Amino acid sequence: MSINNAELSAAKVDVSRPLGAQEHNNAKLRMIEKIAYGSGDFANNLIFMTIMNFLLFFYTDVFGISAMVAGTLFLVTRVEDALDDFITGVFVDHTHSRWGKLRPYLLFGSIPLGITAILCFTTPALNASGKIVYAYVTYIALMLMYSMVGIPYSAMTAAMTQDRQERVSLSSIRMIFAVIGGLIASVLTPILTTVLGGGNPATGYQLTMVIFAAIAIAVYMFTFAKTKERVTAEKNQKLPLALILKIIFRNKYLMLMSLLFMLMLGAYTLKGGAAMYYFTYNMGKPDLVSIYFLVTTVFMLVGMFTVPVLSKKFGKRNALCLGLAVVVVSNVALYFVGYANTALIFVCSIFSSLGIALPMALAWGMIPDTVEYAEWKHGARAEGIIYSASSFAQKVAMAIGGSISGIILTVVRYAPNAVQTPVAQNGIGMMMALIPGLLMLAGFIVMLFYNMDDEKYNKIVEEIASRRN
Repeated sequence: MSINNAELSAAKVDVSRPLGAQEHNNAKLRMIEKIAYGSGDFANNLIFMTIMNFLLFFYTDVFGISAMVAGTLFLVTRVEDALDDFITGVFVDHTHSRWGKLRPYLLFGSIPLGITAILCFTTPALNASGKIVYAYVTYIALMLMYSMVGIPYSAMTAAMTQDRQERVSLSSIRMIFAVIGGLIASVLTPILTTVLGGGNPATGYQLTMVIFAAIAIAVYMFTFAKTKERVTAEKNQKLPLALILKIIFRNKYLMLMSLLFMLMLGAYTLKGGAAMYYFTYNMGKPDLVSIYFLVTTVFMLVGMFTVPVLSKKFGKRNALCLGLAVVVVSNVALYFVGYANTALIFVCSIFSSLGIALPMALAWGMIPDTVEYAEWKHGARAEGIIYSASSFAQKVAMAIGGSISGIILTVVRYAPNAVQTPVAQNGIGMMMALIPGLLMLAGFIVMLFYNMDDEKYNKIVEEIASRRN
């Protein structure tokens, strides 16, 4: 697919000065650097997946606040945090240090991130109002620190290389580590909270997060030490508000990918948050939740290894859509199999996990391409701003997903630590399967409009290089 004349004429850039990228950097990265970068998402997911899968349950069944209050908390704090992402992105794109503009945030942000994660799973002796205030303050602080580390970390994919297949490789390795981190968080959290808590779940959750946070900080330091930023912006690059808005809202590929992230993460938030309720109250087998997370995460990991092959064979967009289609079918099937058929529940969940591996890895491999598209069209390289826009979409999805979870549980009259009515069970089943499946279907439709292939991307990068010359 060629770049059309309308798009070329729309790229109004001063070609008399050098642009963002110092060169068309197609260098092959050493495996140790790929592993170092990928391991950063292992650290991310030790914290992130614990928050996603267990914080709602912790709030309602351990900390002692209602589902409606918890759902409102997720909505308010995550929307507020999503707005903070843009500020983070601007800070990142104006950062210049001897370590680069992205890596310093791993160095200085990882310890505060770990501390705030521990505080979220700490249960102080407060009254009902005090608990709500404490939950808001600690969760807002956690999300702010997650942005300060997560946005520059994610943007490093675009700064390490301009080779599309290397970016797919980086993203695939990153997702493998992310899955392993999520596996450890999802499987070990219920076990560790029981073992470490000694009958006190509040103590168990707190000590579990202390362990996860310590490991995450050490891994972030490894990522910082062994990675390098190669594709950089001009030190005197200016990013006025008008240009920032153009970089975000006149970047059609960023808009499509951000919408996809919203739909995927919204589905993932609902499903992850519903799992504890589903196995505890619908199936009556809470002991299976760790096995469920183990099995589904292992098969997601298996799916990750197919990403480079399928991407090269079918193209990024088509391989991503294939994965989404598998997820849609398996989730809709899961909703209708009933709660008694454990084997079919696991079969549907396994196929869903295999399918989701493709869009999870490939979406992160496609976001860096939108950095070059924005640079080509608007003359500024702004990884921080672009990844903050992507993070904004994800935070909004998490806010909506968490809020919908609380609303659904309230509407169906979920009662903590009690036998649930058929209506409540159906609501939990919708959270676990049907609604995530429909959101993934919407994501499939969105990606039909994405038309950035290798030929188009290469011409964009060549055009940027020719302007420099």
